[in-house]
Amino acid sequence: MRFLTCPLPLYILLGGAVLAWIAGWFGHIFWFVDLFSHFQLHFLAGTLILSLIAYICRERRTAAACIVFAVCIMAGLITLAPPRISGTDCKNTLKLVSFNVLTPNLEMNQVVEFLRAEQPDIIALYEINNIWAFALRPLLKDYPYNLVQPSSDNFGIALYSRVPLTNIKLISTASWDIPMIRADLGDTLILATHTLPPAGKARTGERNATLQAVEDALAENPARPAIVMGDWNATPWSSPLRAIIKHTGLQSARANNWAGTWPSQWQWLGIPIDHIFTRGYACGTTKTGPDLGSDHRPLIAVLGIN
Repeated sequence: MRFLTCPLPLYILLGGAVLAWIAGWFGHIFWFVDLFSHFQLHFLAGTLILSLIAYICRERRTAAACIVFAVCIMAGLITLAPPRISGTDCKNTLKLVSFNVLTPNLEMNQVVEFLRAEQPDIIALYEINNIWAFALRPLLKDYPYNLVQPSSDNFGIALYSRVPLTNIKLISTASWDIPMIRADLGDTLILATHTLPPAGKARTGERNATLQAVEDALAENPARPAIVMGDWNATPWSSPLRAIIKHTGLQSARANNWAGTWPSQWQWLGIPIDHIFTRGYACGTTKTGPDLGSDHRPLIAVLGIN
């Protein structure tokens, strides 16, 4: 095949990948290039495939360059991953589920059954409209501490808890009034929100403003334990999320911060834009849940002290 005998396509593909990957680290300067930061694993997989093709084409230098680039990507994945909670033998545990249900998703009974089977202490749900709020009413008996704010614009939100919460309130973030739920669990601050997707300069600015509101809430008392969760439309490698983690000391309980949550059908080809982060918890695990008809997969976390 001509492709296998001509190195030019390899040079173009490799050069384009390198430029896009480098650009992705400058999302704080220009919103568009931050989109490239979300696809670190795709860059890695594509580069390894290019190295194999180059080797078959006997382009050994190009293959070596691909391997060097893959090593750089791996270094970024490892060094810029959110700090992880180290302990797994938890005591006094708290179980949470965070899930974007997808407004037009009709698998409501399946979602309710999933939540009943998991028996979480706290549930945070996003894209709740009036139909979803009605379908989730069976949860109210077991989760007396709740705030349900349905909306028809994909930014309805709900928080359910079987453990006592106080000061449960809805906060509007950014200029588009994106909602965030704030509550107190003893001395732990609970935050849950769903940001706008970064589709354009204005929406990216609104997403970043919502994430800044999360950071501001955490900064009120830097020593206070916290649990923050939601569909943030940002991967751990994106500029705004790296900034929040750096400034607030948030940690992840995920053994694999690379596992995708969106789109749900893509599984390992998806990207991790749904998160549960903690501060002040020494122990915990987080896993990705099953496909429940949404374009997102739920996150299930168990947190506690050693």
